[in-house]
Amino acid sequence: MKPKHTFSPSRIIKSFGYAIEGVFYLLKNEKNFQIHTTAVLVVSVTGFYFGLEPWEWCIIILCFMLVLLGEALNSALEKICDYVAPEKQDLIKIAKDVAAAGVFLAALGTVIIAFIIFGCKI
Repeated sequence: MKPKHTFSPSRIIKSFGYAIEGVFYLLKNEKNFQIHTTAVLVVSVTGFYFGLEPWEWCIIILCFMLVLLGEALNSALEKICDYVAPEKQDLIKIAKDVAAAGVFLAALGTVIIAFIIFGCKI
């Protein structure tokens, strides 16, 4: 059986383009993504000010990406839910709430890690 898709540099470039379009959509339209991105910028400036060690940057960047990933997936799930069930439904509400809880937990963990890392610097 022949694979549906073969390796193609143009396909890879297109897929990166779609991903970048998604990032721009999030930055332009999703308030929570904008808030998290602002937090990333503030913490990054603070990290440069305090001269974080490379291993600290690795942890901080991993936390940033975890929160932004969670927010992107949460936004995608909300769009799908709104498309599938525009009217209020209990199970859709639960799905949205659980996805939002995932972002909240990632953000909470990130704040705790930031306090540990920056607390040692102050």
